[in-house]
Amino acid sequence: MAFFMVPSFLGMLLCLQELSHPGLMASYAYLMVVLNYLNVIHASNTYFQYFDKKNRDYYMSTPMQRFKFVACPILLVIVSTVLGFFLPQAVILTFAAWTIPHFVKQNIGIYLLYQNPKLGEAVIDRNLVNWTQWLAFAFFFSSLINRLYLKFTPGSIGVLASGILMVAFFLCIAACIWKLIAQANKGLTISMPSVLFFISAIMFFSPYLVSSIDYGVGMMVPSIIHWLQYIGLSYILVKRKYVMKENPDLPTKNPIMFFVGFSALNVVVYFLLLTVLHGSFDHTKYFQVVNCFFLGVGMIHYLLDGFIWKFREKHNRESLLPYLVHQ
Repeated sequence: MAFFMVPSFLGMLLCLQELSHPGLMASYAYLMVVLNYLNVIHASNTYFQYFDKKNRDYYMSTPMQRFKFVACPILLVIVSTVLGFFLPQAVILTFAAWTIPHFVKQNIGIYLLYQNPKLGEAVIDRNLVNWTQWLAFAFFFSSLINRLYLKFTPGSIGVLASGILMVAFFLCIAACIWKLIAQANKGLTISMPSVLFFISAIMFFSPYLVSSIDYGVGMMVPSIIHWLQYIGLSYILVKRKYVMKENPDLPTKNPIMFFVGFSALNVVVYFLLLTVLHGSFDHTKYFQVVNCFFLGVGMIHYLLDGFIWKFREKHNRESLLPYLVHQ
């Protein structure tokens, strides 16, 4: 509840405040600077996976694995930093575009973990889950594009596309409801936590419907939700996988403290780097280079998560999945 549900209610509260007091979101810029350290903590949870001996053995098992888990992250930061000299806009756009599937896939992944057909629960087909979540983003984001750039011009392609997306989105929601009711009529139970999370995931990008919200402010709410959910997912994994075992694969006898300490260390390092680099290059021609360096470091998290949480891989199914679902 604390990690997967409450953040969504926090996001809703921020949006309601903006609706009742237009322009209030501007003051949240300062809040976002502080909460950005949640971003650092959530990204550091990915690197924490490397401390597990079995994970390291797997990551280093073949040349391709070493390329994916060691060489690619380094190359990503180097390329991002170099592009900062010549084409910083490309790095910014890549980061922004990569953020969207990263967010959506996490929502889909957590929702699928909520589904427990072995316990007699009604479930929604995986493909329908994917379509619903992606159409939710497409519909809400198309509203932003129409509002900011197309001005909702009657008869325009943008308005037509947004209307088609809205119809497809609501048809998917109707299909989800029908499937759950049909299974319930056959005696299966409907899990309310599962349904609540599915609704919160659908509404993830709904702030874009608010007329006073732009792209940056609209991303603030789903970002906070995403960071807290990822931290919660990682905490649950550490607690169940290592604390409950007599012989943990981590180099410590206190996994939770090690987990918290590593996250805190990342925050300190990030703060020092930010202070030194931005303090040295702010308002100079190298400012964009520094920004692109930090964006490259951020995209390491996006890259590695695409491999670490891929449950089609046998190692990931065995090392992660048993600790995240009901047995």
